[in-house]
Amino acid sequence: MSLFARLNFSRYTTLLCSTKKYSKWTVEKTKQFPLCVMLPVGFCVADDGFHNKHFKEIQIPDRPLTHRHLIQQACSESVHTATRLLTQTLVAIKDIGKLYRESMEDLINLLNESLQRTKNNIDVNDLNDSLVATRSRVEELNKSIIQLTSLMEYVEKLVKSTADTAFIAGADTVCNAMCERLQFAQNELSEDKVKNKKLEEEYLMLQKHLIESEMKENGDKNKQEENSENLDKK
Repeated sequence: MSLFARLNFSRYTTLLCSTKKYSKWTVEKTKQFPLCVMLPVGFCVADDGFHNKHFKEIQIPDRPLTHRHLIQQACSESVHTATRLLTQTLVAIKDIGKLYRESMEDLINLLNESLQRTKNNIDVNDLNDSLVATRSRVEELNKSIIQLTSLMEYVEKLVKSTADTAFIAGADTVCNAMCERLQFAQNELSEDKVKNKKLEEEYLMLQKHLIESEMKENGDKNKQEENSENLDKK
């Protein structure tokens, strides 16, 4: 054994002797094992003060499991479920509404182009396929919005009923949070309805102008045909 190893072994045995947990018999036994095996054990020994200083037990509040407390916990869970349903329905309506407005803008652009061509006596047959496809997409998205809006009416009833139940049970915090969430969802839906209605009114106005322009064009053609027939008769 080298001088450095002997010094370390001496320090290790001194450490064991200084603690109350180890007897002289333990020190004698340590001499029978190599130094490389015993050193890791020596470094793993920690004072009791270390544990008291760095580790603290988790204090669980002592609440009696009364019927009122259990009912409030059940109300909290039902509020969480209803809020999740409200959020998912709101997100679905907003996503479909965004696609609906984008399709409406495409349809309005096509109608504007068709109206300009009609006024300038330019053929619009190449736009018919695009108009039909865009109208079909708009109708499908509008049906989805109507279905989700109907679902939202029942979701709002569920949310209000859950909030009332939580309030009666004494879970005021979750009740107030749900009411705020419901108010936020209603405001978001109102904004989407205003945006959709604005585009729908613009679309109807363009459709009206387009019909009037086509009727005028057909009337001019009929007059020209009548004039040409009268000239032929003369």
